[in-house]
This record gives sequence, structure tokens and C-alpha cells, in this order.
Amino acid sequence: MGVVQWERNRLAIGPSTIPYCRGNDNRGLFTTLDVTRKGTILCIKKGINLNKLFWSFSDYSTSDIRIISSKDKLTTFLLDKDTSVSYLDFIKDPLNTKLVNAELTESVKDGMVVLKTTKEILANSELFISFGKESWIAEFRSCEWSLTNNLYNTMVKQSMLAYHIDKSEITKAALDNQTSQIIQNYIESHMSWQNSTNHSSVNVLVYKQNSCYINSVLQCLARIPALTQLLLNTNLFENMDDSTFLHKYINLIKKMTNKKESWTEMRKWNNLILDFRTGINSAFIPGTQWDAPELYESLLNKFCEENQKFEFVKHHLFCFYREVDTTCSNGHHKVSLRNEYLLNLPIENCKQTTEQSLYSGIIYSMNKIEHKTGLAADKNPYTKFKCAECIYHKLDYTTSESYKILHKPNILVIQLHRFYFDSSSMTTEFDNTIVDFDKYLTLPEGDSVVHYELIGLITYIGNASHGHYLAYVVDPCNQWWLLNDLPRALQEPTCDPQQVDASVVYSEKKTAYLFFYRKISGINNDKIINLLKDCYGQIKQNSATNSNQTDEYDIVNNVNEKDKAIRDIINKILAEYDNTIVSHQTSASQIIIVDESNTLHTNVDEELVDLTSNPILDDEKEDIQMYWDTVERFIPLLMNSGFKTDFINDIKLIYNECSLMEPISRSIIDLSQYDDLNIVTSSKKSLQKKKKRKLFY
Repeated sequence: MGVVQWERNRLAIGPSTIPYCRGNDNRGLFTTLDVTRKGTILCIKKGINLNKLFWSFSDYSTSDIRIISSKDKLTTFLLDKDTSVSYLDFIKDPLNTKLVNAELTESVKDGMVVLKTTKEILANSELFISFGKESWIAEFRSCEWSLTNNLYNTMVKQSMLAYHIDKSEITKAALDNQTSQIIQNYIESHMSWQNSTNHSSVNVLVYKQNSCYINSVLQCLARIPALTQLLLNTNLFENMDDSTFLHKYINLIKKMTNKKESWTEMRKWNNLILDFRTGINSAFIPGTQWDAPELYESLLNKFCEENQKFEFVKHHLFCFYREVDTTCSNGHHKVSLRNEYLLNLPIENCKQTTEQSLYSGIIYSMNKIEHKTGLAADKNPYTKFKCAECIYHKLDYTTSESYKILHKPNILVIQLHRFYFDSSSMTTEFDNTIVDFDKYLTLPEGDSVVHYELIGLITYIGNASHGHYLAYVVDPCNQWWLLNDLPRALQEPTCDPQQVDASVVYSEKKTAYLFFYRKISGINNDKIINLLKDCYGQIKQNSATNSNQTDEYDIVNNVNEKDKAIRDIINKILAEYDNTIVSHQTSASQIIIVDESNTLHTNVDEELVDLTSNPILDDEKEDIQMYWDTVERFIPLLMNSGFKTDFINDIKLIYNECSLMEPISRSIIDLSQYDDLNIVTSSKKSLQKKKKRKLFY
């Protein structure tokens, strides 16, 4: 079987003596020896430590969760089955308290989870434990009771009788589970805005007594598509008490997103939250400075306290599992799983990497292993790396701890922890080290990956004692906005929302503090275009800086630099998402003219472009012709996607002036959907091609 046997007792697995079994088929656990002393340890229980919230997670299987009594017998915690094989995978609940002869408990002396006898047991007797009332309620919450399955119905009735479970308790658990699944399905189907014209307005929130840490979070939460649409477009949270913060927030986001409002109107609704902020957290006293991530967590907790259904929203929208794996040098293993809603990333982890980016910091954190030496005599309950089994066996040991993120959330909120304690000055400081971050974030999950898109950013300007939070959000039309709640001047209204280029957002490398990333299905054609637009904004800004110009810059004098930069961007995108770049060196003069009607005219030599380093082979001609077809379609596609005129003009000059081009051959996307574009070309060969046009992306 490959199971570990406790040295003082002999256990065996055989057919269970009870007719109804839950768990590992119909086999049970037996002792082959007489156990005459109550409290005898039969075996050690291995597993994954959980907290009690896991009972309510509809997307987490509770079948193998067992309730463990703590050392003081006053509290309990949960232990789920891990990947190893254990005797305890076969132990059953007889649904009869008189038959229970063992219990799972935490050893007072050693801190291990063990199976102990609660009475004398004769040889060849089956061992039974109590799974607990919560376990059986969770078991039946998602099951469809069958009138024809008498054995199953007997188990239901027996569990209700044994644990005094009222039918209303199971009904409530089933309704909660159903509600949770409804919310989960809604969130997963509304991760993007269903209609770009709805909730597209951007309104200010008004500063009042150090409110920036509140207002910045409220702005970012309002721009989470699934959350705002769930609160405003469904009846799940109707008829809320007017005094609750959730009711006030729902009314506020109506004003924030539905239409343009005056700042006085926004102040009225905003103050319903700001004036009562101590109700969110008693520490949030008006006029005092607090941390935006702390407000984020406190506000979600308050919503959950006011309405149980929001627990499901919080879980399905923000929750991820942090699995902490502790291994000792003697081969003992301990795993715990924690539900978290904010990924706290120390900036030191980013600084340890060459890229010094948000992504590299996350990967470094997941691969980081902490080591510590332990002693057999270590009985300190606060020792982080204590190994209970080594202490029991009186062995010296070393331990290592690592973690990974499971169950990636639909909205990943990341705090780049920049505050640190300076021991020399004995003060808390703010670390403004440059940390790169991107529009798209791809994280590993098992054998696959999960893709995210940045939809909100909170920056912090100042030091540990005095500073100001700003919010950047993206609206349903994919336009970035800067939201600053400070007044323009004394006794004047707050600053208006300000449209900004994406390059402004991504330039906040020293102040970026709290990130809101939305899970997406993948990096498709539209997202690559958006990424090109964002990257181009950075190039334009850099060129303007280099030429000491603010509004205009000389593209002609920087053609080679521009061409290289844009090609580098494209190559970076392709390398990151496909890793199949094949470049051909070509030489040609391409003139592109776009008239006022957005009609594209191209003047392409009738002959296919010659390769500079190699003669053209027949089988290469089609690829090169495809490249020029790509050029023909690339420009109007970008124009229809909202590119500004200066970008189009730059592309014209780049293709006209640069002598070296790099057509890229890779996985290709059908562009027949763009056949309605008004494209006029003088290339007869291009017009004669009847097959589908394709774009190299």
C-alpha cells in the first residue's frame, strides 16, 4: 500500500462493517492488536491545514476534510487529504456516537495531528471517528437527494439523527451553495464590460480629511467589470439597509459610472462613506493617514459582515490559495493552505532579480526557499519552522519553507510593499526603487498559465508619515484616466478626471503601489493591438524627452530609432507569447498614403521584394507576398482600433525611409472578418489572390 505504519500498533484495511460508507470506497480501518489504554496513539495524520471558511467554498471539495481538536480542546481546525496514501483515508464515521472509539486530535506534547483511542478496543475491531456536524452538512449541500437510492437516504437520515441536524440547516447550506455557484458563473461571464456605453462615465470623488486612501480604492473597485455589473445589474443585493456601507457603495458607483455628475453631487454621496469611515475600521479616524491596501481588505470584510452573499462575491472575485510547504531534513512534511485576497509582494523580492519587475518579483517569491535550523529541545509554540515529529523523536533538524499560489483569482490585487523600517534612523521609510510592470501579466498555474490585464493602479507619492494616493483606472472603452481627489486650490472643487495615455500609467515605476489585474482568456489580436498602442506611447514619450520637445517630435530624424523600437516591441510580444519568430531580411521602398476618407493606397513594386542576403526561392515568394498583404491590412486595422494620426504618420515614414524590414512568419490569424475595409492597392498580384488574407501576429 505504501502507507507509513506507527511503530507501536498494527493497523489493517478491510471491508467496512457499516452498510453506508462515505469516503474511500467501502473499506475501513482495523486494529490487529488489543488496545487496552485510552489515549493510545495509533498513527499520525498527514494532510493540508485549512481554516473553517473552506466549508463554505462551493468550488472546493470538502469530502476529505476532517475536523481536528486543538491542543487545548477549546477550538478546532481542518485538515484535508494530501497526495500521500494514509491509513486514515479509510477510517469511517459510523453515525452512531456509541460506536466511535477514536478521535483525531493535536498532540499536546508534540504538536502533531494523531489518531488516538477514546476507549479500549479489541483486536480486529474497526476504528471509527466522528466527522462532525459541519462535515455532513457540507456533504449534502450540493447533492440531489434520490428517493430511489435507499442506502443514500439512510445515510442522510442517520447523519441528521446522529448530529441533530435540522432539515432547514441542510436546505440553507444547499441554497447558499446554489447562490455561490450563481455568483461564480455570473462573475466568470462578466469579466469584461458587456456594453462599452454602460458604466462608461468617470466621475471624481471629493477629498475630505485625508480621504485619498479611501477614494483611490473606491475608484479602482468601481472599474472591476464583474463587480460593478453584479451590484448594479442584478437583484442579489436589493433591499439592503440604507445604513450599510454596501448599500452606500452601490449608490455611489451608480453616480460614479452611469453619467457625468457635478462635483457637488458626487461629494454628497461620497460623504456618506467618508463621514462614517470608522464604521469600516475603528482606526480610520478622519484626518489620519492610513494604508490603501488596509482599506481594501477592511471594506471587503465590512461588506461580508453586512451581507453573507458578498462572502461569495469576495471569494469568487478575489480569493486565491497560498500553499505553504515546509519540509525538514529528516523527511517530514507539512502543508498548509490559506485563503487570501491580497498578494503582498515585498519590493526586496523584485530587487533580487535582473529584470527588477513585478512579474520577476512574483516568480522569485514563489521559488524562494527559506531555511532555518531546529533543535530537538525546541518547544517554543511560536517557532515558525518547528517540526513536531523531529521533536517527538528527539532529532535535530533543518527545515525549508516555500509557497505557491493556487486557484488564481479572477481579480488579482497585488500590493508592492515599499514601506520598510530603517534601523539606522529608527523610522519607517518608503522605497521608490524602479519596478517595471506591464499591461499583461502571465503567471504559471500547474502545467498551464493564467493571463491577466491591468485595469487599475494606485500610486503613492510621499514618505511613510505624509503622502498622497492617486488612482489610475481604465474605462469600458479602454481609455486610461487619472483620478486625484485633491482640490485644485483652496476652497475650489476637486480635480476633474484626466484622460491620460497608457505610457503615463506605465511610467509610474517608482510610485506604483497597489495593482488591480483582471483575468483574461488569453492574449488575442485585439489585446496585442492594445499593447502596441501602449508601448508606442512609451516610445513617443521617450523620443520627445530625448529631443527636448513636449508636444511634437521629429520622427524623420529618428526613423531608424523608431523603426527599431517598434520592431523590438513586436518581437518582444511575439517571443513572449509564441516563441516562434522567423525573420527574413528584405530591402524595399514602400510608400503608404492614407487619405481623409481613411482609404489606404499602397504603391508596391510589381515584382516581389528581393532578399538582400539570399536569392528568392519559389517556395519563399508566397511568404513574402503575404508579408506585403499584411502591410496592406495592418494600417487600416490599427486605424479602426483607435490609433492616433501621429502614429499612422510615423508608420508611413518608417516604411518609406527604412531600408531593412523584418517580415515575421509565425502562427497566423484569419483576417477575412476585415474584408469590408476599403483597401485600394496597385499590386495586381495581391488583388488576384483569391484565398483568405492572413495577418502575421
